[in-house]
Amino acid sequence: MIKRKPFLCILLLILLFFTLSCTESEERESGRRPQVITTTNLIADMVKRVGGEFVQVRALISPGVDPHQYKASEADVIRITGADIIFHNGLKLEGKLEDVMRRAQNVIPSFPVSRDIPENLLLRSSNGDYDPHVWFDPKIWIYAVQTVADALVALDPDNTIYYRKNEEIYVEEILNMDKTARDKLAAVPQNRRILVTSHTSFAYFARSYGWSAIGIQGISTMGEVSVYSIHALAKELVGSNAKCIFTETTVSSRFIDALQASSVILGSGFIVGEALFSDSLGDEPENNTYTKMFLKNVDNIVACINEGGG
Repeated sequence: MIKRKPFLCILLLILLFFTLSCTESEERESGRRPQVITTTNLIADMVKRVGGEFVQVRALISPGVDPHQYKASEADVIRITGADIIFHNGLKLEGKLEDVMRRAQNVIPSFPVSRDIPENLLLRSSNGDYDPHVWFDPKIWIYAVQTVADALVALDPDNTIYYRKNEEIYVEEILNMDKTARDKLAAVPQNRRILVTSHTSFAYFARSYGWSAIGIQGISTMGEVSVYSIHALAKELVGSNAKCIFTETTVSSRFIDALQASSVILGSGFIVGEALFSDSLGDEPENNTYTKMFLKNVDNIVACINEGGG
């Protein structure tokens, strides 16, 4: 018999109590800002930009924590049940939070921000799943901004003009960021545009900017990688134009370390670049928003490639 995890049982009990004991009008105090829960801080940043002073936002997953493997705590469940609206990425990014999100949406408005991205713009992995790292193509991430704005307008129509204006301003900021990133990345010679990372999180980035992306793990960090496959990748990369490899702030460095060790055995080590932000923003002023994080990554990539020369 399969046993359900305790926090899921707690969630069901709290949701049942919530629906039986409260109505929406009783729950919301006069003048109280809508309480928004997001899974990742990437989404929280977006909601703050669109919702501004009229929403209160909290991300469940802290900076530097891997969303693929995050498990909801009992405190998270309580926060979720107190929300007026929930935003999550969808596309199986939050693997271990999926059950919680699915149950919560029966009671609380819950939106995957990837909902309105046209299917033909989504990439698939080798196992057929969609790649959830859609924020690494800014022009795709704009669809998520629009989804958030639409949901906030539906929740709080009195502030429609405010939300729509913020949406417009933020989309323009993202497009300007995209242009800056494109100019910097275009300066790298075509034959050196190879991005090697811990897991397959930069495929949208590579497609958008004309690079090749190689991830040691797949699109999720939950799988294992054999020593043999890492050594085979090292053999493939040694002697190529790939001179840099990158750890990620939310992922263990062990696979990158193993790749580096294999390359040294083969007689040619890589430069290990500054860790890239993949599934999370940072918590420092230079990397704690989507646009800052994105350009920080670009600068780190370009710096390492330039150091590698060749």
